[in-house]
Parts: sequence; C-alpha cells; structure tokens
Amino acid sequence: MGNARSAIDHPVAIEVSSGANLHYHPDLMTQIPFDVKNNLYGPLNVLFGAKLNDVPQKILPQRAILQPSNSITVTVTLQKMTSPITNPISNLTFYVFVQNKPFTRSAIVSLYPQTDNDWTPPKINYKFKGDCTLYSEPQNCEKGFWSLELAAQDDESGILKILSEPYGLLFEPYFMAGTKELVTAHYTATCCKSKVDFWVEDVKGNFVKQSFDVFNQSLLAGEIAAIVVGVFLLLFIIVAVIVAIIFIRQKNKRSLVIPKARSSS
Repeated sequence: MGNARSAIDHPVAIEVSSGANLHYHPDLMTQIPFDVKNNLYGPLNVLFGAKLNDVPQKILPQRAILQPSNSITVTVTLQKMTSPITNPISNLTFYVFVQNKPFTRSAIVSLYPQTDNDWTPPKINYKFKGDCTLYSEPQNCEKGFWSLELAAQDDESGILKILSEPYGLLFEPYFMAGTKELVTAHYTATCCKSKVDFWVEDVKGNFVKQSFDVFNQSLLAGEIAAIVVGVFLLLFIIVAVIVAIIFIRQKNKRSLVIPKARSSS
C-alpha cells in the first residue's frame, strides 16, 4: 500500500466531532461526541469507553457493529460533579476496543466555558518530496513514491482535527484535540494516487482545506529547476562577455604602444 498508515494497523479512524464543546462545567452535563469509522473491508464489532480523571461519564452507544466504511457518532457525557475540581485542564481519553485491542483519541478539556474568540482558521504549510514524472503511466505508477510533511497550528482555540482524503496521515506523535502546539503529520503514497485533500479544523469550527496534486507539484519543481539553470547560464554568459571585453581592451592597449626611436651617436 502507498499510504504510511495501513488500514490493518488502524482498523478504525477516531476523531472528535466538529463543533464539540471541549469546556466542562462541574454544575452542568457536557456532551463531547466522537466520530468512529470502520477502515476495513469487513464488519467490526466494537466497544466504547472513556476516562477523564474522576469525572463520571455516560457513553452512548456502548457498543456497535460497524459495516465497512461506515461511521458512527458516540457521545461521551460528562456528569455533574459534587466534589470540587482543582485541575483547570484535563485530558479526556476515548477508547474504541476492536477484538479487545484498544484504539484511543484524546482531547484537552478545559474547566468552565472559555470566553476567548477565534475567527481565524489554522495555519498550515507543507514540504514535498518525490517526483512522479517518470511514473505517470498505469503500468509503472506503483514503482514511484512521493511524500509530504504537513505542519499545522492554531494558537487561539487549538487544533480539533486534521484529516486527509484518501485516508493515510501519520502523526508523530498523535496530537490531542485542542492542542495549541505545532502538529506535524506525514503522508506517503504511490504515484498511482497523485491527489490528496487536507482538512484542518480548530475547536471553534474555523477550517482550512488544501488540495494537492503531485504532478502539478512536480511540474512546478521542474519549472523552478529550469529557472535556476537559466540563471546560472545567464551569469556564465555575462562573466564570459566581461572577460572577453577586458582581454580585447588589454590587447588593443598593447598594439597602440609606439616604440621610441633610437638616437644616433
């Protein structure tokens, strides 16, 4: 497979749902939904769980059978607390059990609603590696590979989710939803899969979408290389002309020197 992350290693994709409230008030119940998708070609029998320090939770549904490529939204309800909470920020961990093996997604939950506003989308940039110009045909595209490193950050409300279509982003390490730190992800594919879309969303719902085509990128890289070669060639011609002018001037000076006549004795 071309992607860095295989579906076998990650049978389910887990994300915090768009518009989720990551602020908890002890006197109120807070609902945080998670989206779970089956990445395999067969049905999955899954169980759900969650943990947030000593805060009691209610999970609905508690289990499900996911058909291939189907998704389900699981709601984690944080119950009211009678005892005081001293830590203003906690990490909520959501569990999906597939054949008793846990797969997790964590989110940063802040105590009490926050009043800060965030109207700007996350900032993203990427670095591209690879060239598919020699592997553009169906019979040889599997032999060529390309990769991309994506960096995203939102220092206001924090990054909620980063998605790719096709699926295949690999995070090192996987980030917690709501983080304001820089998040780095890697995407790798064969030249047969030349296009990918990235979706980056923050906690307040602001998002940015970036489409990428490896063949357009390869063309751009070729154009840049041609420009660089052209610049060096132009510099070489300029230097050669200057050297030629200096040589001609020096030659002309030598030819214009008149030898002094010898005096007769």
